Amino acid sequence: MLKRTKATQSKGDVVVPKNNPNWTRRLRLLLMLCSAAILLLTFGPSGAAFGIFANQTAIAIPAGGSDGPANPYPSVITVDNLPGLIIDVKVQLRGLTHGAPADLDILVIGPTGSTALVASDACAGTVVNGVTWTLSAVAAQPLPSAGACPSGSYQPANYDGSDGDNLPLPAPGGPYGSALSVFNGTNANGVWQILVFDDQAGSTGLLGQGWALEITTAPALIAVPGTGTSGIANPYPTLLNVSGQGGLIADVNANISGVTHPFADDLDLLLVGPTGQSVLLVSDACGSPDLVDVNWTISDEAVTLLPDTGPCVAGSFRPSNYPGDSDVFPAPAPAGPYGTALSGFDGLSPNGLWQLYAVDDTPGSAGFIVDGFSVQFVTQPSAITVPGAGSTGIANPYPATVDVTGRTGTITDVDVVVNGVTHSRPDDLDMLVVSPGGQAAVLASDACGESDIVNRTWTFDDEAALPLPDATLCSSGSFRPADYEPGENYPFPAPLGTHSANLAVFDGIDPNGTWQLFIVDDLVNETGFVVTDWQVNITTTTGGGGAGTRVGLYNPANALWLLRNDLTTGEADTAFVYGGVPNGIGLAGDWNSDNIDSPGIYVPDLAFWFLRNSNTTGEGEIFIVYGGIAGALPVVGDWDGDGADGIGLYIPATGQWLLRDSLTTGGAQISFLFGGIAGALPIAGDWNGDGIDTIGLYNPATAQWLLRNSNATGDADVSLLYGGIAGGVPVVGDWDNNNSDTVGIYVPDLAFWFLRNSNTTGEGESFLVYGGIQGATPVTGAWMGSGPIMVSGANVAASLTQTNRANGSSGSIAAPAAELAPHLLAVPTLAPAVAPVLAQAAPSIDVVPPELNLLNPSAPLIAPTAVPGGQLLEQAPAELGDALIGP
Repeated sequence: MLKRTKATQSKGDVVVPKNNPNWTRRLRLLLMLCSAAILLLTFGPSGAAFGIFANQTAIAIPAGGSDGPANPYPSVITVDNLPGLIIDVKVQLRGLTHGAPADLDILVIGPTGSTALVASDACAGTVVNGVTWTLSAVAAQPLPSAGACPSGSYQPANYDGSDGDNLPLPAPGGPYGSALSVFNGTNANGVWQILVFDDQAGSTGLLGQGWALEITTAPALIAVPGTGTSGIANPYPTLLNVSGQGGLIADVNANISGVTHPFADDLDLLLVGPTGQSVLLVSDACGSPDLVDVNWTISDEAVTLLPDTGPCVAGSFRPSNYPGDSDVFPAPAPAGPYGTALSGFDGLSPNGLWQLYAVDDTPGSAGFIVDGFSVQFVTQPSAITVPGAGSTGIANPYPATVDVTGRTGTITDVDVVVNGVTHSRPDDLDMLVVSPGGQAAVLASDACGESDIVNRTWTFDDEAALPLPDATLCSSGSFRPADYEPGENYPFPAPLGTHSANLAVFDGIDPNGTWQLFIVDDLVNETGFVVTDWQVNITTTTGGGGAGTRVGLYNPANALWLLRNDLTTGEADTAFVYGGVPNGIGLAGDWNSDNIDSPGIYVPDLAFWFLRNSNTTGEGEIFIVYGGIAGALPVVGDWDGDGADGIGLYIPATGQWLLRDSLTTGGAQISFLFGGIAGALPIAGDWNGDGIDTIGLYNPATAQWLLRNSNATGDADVSLLYGGIAGGVPVVGDWDNNNSDTVGIYVPDLAFWFLRNSNTTGEGESFLVYGGIQGATPVTGAWMGSGPIMVSGANVAASLTQTNRANGSSGSIAAPAAELAPHLLAVPTLAPAVAPVLAQAAPSIDVVPPELNLLNPSAPLIAPTAVPGGQLLEQAPAELGDALIGP
């Protein structure tokens, strides 16, 4: 959109604009796939100027008698200091009074001699008194032929009465057109004239405040055509040189900025990429309505085409080619036929020379494109390119591999995840996964039809509800493997033979070794890639792999996270900075279903949750508003068994639990009562190994744990005594990796962790010294994962957005801090590379002192039945509701 500013100074009775360098056209970035690097490259400088020029001398109509020329005839306005070419002109007739306005013929003449009969034989049968008409090409309706004509904005209108429109000298000879677009593309500076003629005797009138011009100009980058009224544009082609950009194209949009043409149906626009691929963006669209400074985004993902017959407005449209004049683009444009979808550029490097060819294919009118064109890319680094070269054949790498080590037991279930599939014709893809023992299963073959897909993530699971579709567009999701053309050939080194589309072929085998993914593109002309990685999710007879739950600390004073990968005394294996928000509470969860827990911050004062999907220094990736209830304590758990943790709150004063499955702002999805015990602390874990986390309480005063196997009101299903050490903090985890969570105690003052492998009264079974940092709080999680193994060396797309503006060169501009989304959590500039020696903060103790057994001898033992069900409340206060309180 043009940023138009009226900056004027008086110069007699003519208003002259000052040139304002801040009149600029701005294009904004589109935010796309959270794993994508997005770059916008814009051709050429942009700028527009706008001015109002007036001659306020009254015009008598006619000069004498009751018909004939007005006085003055002509009235003139001199325009100067207006840069660029005209893209829009409006004519204002100020204070018009006349007994028969249909008698008037009003002709405007530009500095180059172009003419527009803006009003003739209009408004019959009415009288006007002091009205002001603004005549504009983009007004909603023309001046009426008859009836009332009040003040307002109208299109020019020539109703050509029986008397004809023959204005006397010094008017040029007719016939005259009425379209103001005749001035577009011409120089605005010079003498403008208006000639008013009353062609019928009987009535007189006056333009009491004279007349004015509203003129918008811009430095048009592309004239269409370059000369005359048909033919190639100038320049031809318009060039955009892109360099230094990493990754491959996953999506392309083309922005055509400032289309101005009185007959847009004449425009043909062709975009050619660096390697010669070509796409016909626009041809024979929009019909005859005048276009003035209209911006189009041409995108495969747009909902509609440009209309065939118009009118055309600014917006986003699919490439639009209508039957009409032949689409001939003279050399050096490539010969046709041309592509009709921008997905033809997918999978290619964006670097090189991009070209826009513009042609006006019919004589009679001319226009221009004010700000030229820009190309907007979504690029993503590719873990697997499909095919590796050309447009058919094997991928690169072939195969992609995953190395599995240290797994015990035999396989009971395998799921395969392929992340970020992008392809312009997914029906061409054949995918085969092969185990270390040589067993093979087809994941997908000839599925998903022929429509372009961008950044799809597919989980192949025998237990999914539906197979990957055959001929319809495929979304991201979980699907059964699907082979719609069995017997496909996978070149060596893939195994020979016919392979089933069933992952159960891997059941009962040893998971350890190298897993292979073979991908083939079986038809020419289309390309794609797998963006980030692929992974196998393996469940074995011993409960899967991974290290189980491990321990860590969060220090709010410096936002430092210190994680340990073994349940032994030692120092941090992973250290990073994240958080530092005042009053923020550190917690950990598996936010993205990758079986790896990562950090989060809950800020009770603001009801904000900031979550991150990796154990590295960086910014928040998930932002939620949920909570804000005074005294409520946060909990985290997989409440619905979908593999991703949700969030929740426990309100000690009422015993109410408010849980939310999805990591989005909203109300509680699960609400119930359990607890209400003074001083008891909330916990959550999978106590029975069913894959769903449920809640519990730990009462430090009595060392009692009350665990529940469902997230609903009721009595405790499990009650045990464990702990009771002064200052001890409850922790929960699957310490022995058996798929069930059990209890533990962390004592900050001593840096001691006491962990138990069963939810029964007894003493600790694991002991380590780790921590002792004043003010640090404990966190637990599966830092190394518990199931999926990622492909080695997978390319993960950068999360930083870069903007590259190409004006004959390219550069990188980081978005200013003021434009960052609110969920990007700032962190202190603390180097996390060196973790403190944690053991030095605590006594160097190698064994558990006998006096620190976890049944505190100084406290009387309390039978589990002493607090039945935790004194449950029976009804929640009505005012709590879903307990969503925004900031």
